[in-house]
Formats: sequence, structure tokens, C-alpha cells
Amino acid sequence: MSLTGKQITTKEIIANVLRDNLYQYQDVEVSALIEWASEALDLIGVPYALKDTYECIEIKEHRGELPCDLHSITQMSGLTDSGLQFAMRETTGTFHPLFLNTVNGSTTINTLQPIAYDAEGDPVFNFTMGPEILPGKTVNTAPFSYQDMTYKVNNNYIFTNFDQGRVLLSYTAYPIDKEGYPLLPDNIKFKQALQAYIRFKMDYRLWRKGEILRDVFEYSEREWLWYCGAATTAGLMPSLDQMESWKNLMTSIIPRYTAHGRFFENLGYQEYMTSGQRLRKY
Repeated sequence: MSLTGKQITTKEIIANVLRDNLYQYQDVEVSALIEWASEALDLIGVPYALKDTYECIEIKEHRGELPCDLHSITQMSGLTDSGLQFAMRETTGTFHPLFLNTVNGSTTINTLQPIAYDAEGDPVFNFTMGPEILPGKTVNTAPFSYQDMTYKVNNNYIFTNFDQGRVLLSYTAYPIDKEGYPLLPDNIKFKQALQAYIRFKMDYRLWRKGEILRDVFEYSEREWLWYCGAATTAGLMPSLDQMESWKNLMTSIIPRYTAHGRFFENLGYQEYMTSGQRLRKY
């Protein structure tokens, strides 16, 4: 059974564990219970248990601050003041950023000033509207696209190879309820896994203090490991619609090398062959 997208709060999971195992509320702080619930979801490691969200980040002096609820980056794109969105890639360069694109303090990305010059002294631009802009010059000729905009992330910041502007961050975040409790998929295996992990952590404390037998603690550990695997399997089970998209991707004849620049929106489209002509639905 695949996940449905419905989520419930871990608050009731925590209450069930304390009630069913006769733990005392005063024996453990609430912050530890919340942290253990988050740890369990991370250890299960299913991306569908997280929340897909977006953030517009202002770039100043080549850097912008990452959101505090960031779990993992899905994809990064740039955004011009005119609303044009363009794909970016993570840098492979040792020294990054390499050039400035600031003009009169503008927040738009400079598309007029060359970023370098070739061996013949001709300008090389980072952005073109096609080869007709500077006939005979050495320019990038991919039409209507930004060329090779890059970024890297470090120390809670994103660093870009343009000085000022904006980037759109598509990322997965930790879902929480209004009281700050983590949310988990409304799935019995996830519920049992989180309860098992909290029992395991509680029993570890009691075993360290000599208040329960070693066999009890080791049983809690084995129980958690079993339910962790069960929840991971449940979270990775694709739906019929997901399998249709995967099938279209895996049976594609024509390589889709430009999927990243299109934000992978057409990756699951089906190819068609008619009258001896191969047509791709783009």
C-alpha cells in the first residue's frame, strides 16, 4: 500500500506510548519525545514522509540564507525581475563565485556585460536570446535561457555566481503541526515504527539506570528495527500513477538530455510512434 499523502500528529503517538507502557510523564521531557519522533522519521528515510515546499531567497553579495526547516534540496532555479525562471546546477568549480554581474545596484541579473573574452578578444556572454544578438561573436547560442548559472550551499547559506537577484528553492521540509509536533504519514506501519522507537529510547534510559532487564531493552531494540524496515517498505511502495510515469521514462527511446532545464516536468510523458516517425510529446 502506497502512502496517501494524509498525515497525523506525533502527539497522539507519544500519548499512546506513555499510556500503553505505563511510562510516567515526569520521567522524560517533552522536548526529548519530539526529538525522538523526528529521529525515527529520519531513520526510516522515506522522502514521501516529508513536505514538498518552496522558498524565494534574496541574493545579495553572492549569497542568501537557507530556510530553517530545510531537510534536503530538490532543485534550485533562478528568477529574474521580469518573472523568467531558469534552471541552475551545483557548481563543480574550486573557486566559486567566479564573476560579478552587478550593474548600478540593480537586483536583476546582468545580461549585457560580458563575463569574459575569448582568445580573439570577442566578448563571451552568460545569457543570450539567440545567435543573432552579436553575429559572428563568441556567445552562448542556446535561445531564451540563462547559461550555466551555478550555486553551492555551505554554512546555512546558498552562494551563487551572480551578485544580486533571487533564486527559487524547491525542497523537502519537516512537517509539523501548530504545536510544533512532527507530522507523520497516516499509515499503521509508520505509527508502529514511531511507537517502537520511542519505547526503545525510553527503555535504553531505564536499562542504563538498571531499572529494567537487558532482555527487555534488547526486545525493544529488535522491535524498532523490524518496524523501521516495514515503514520504509511501505513508504517506498509506488502508486499505479507513479508507476505509469516511471514506465514512460524507462521505455523512452529518445534520450531526454534537457529534462533538468525544463525542471523535469515532461520526464514522465509518453512517446508516440506514428507512420514511421517517432514523435515525442513535449
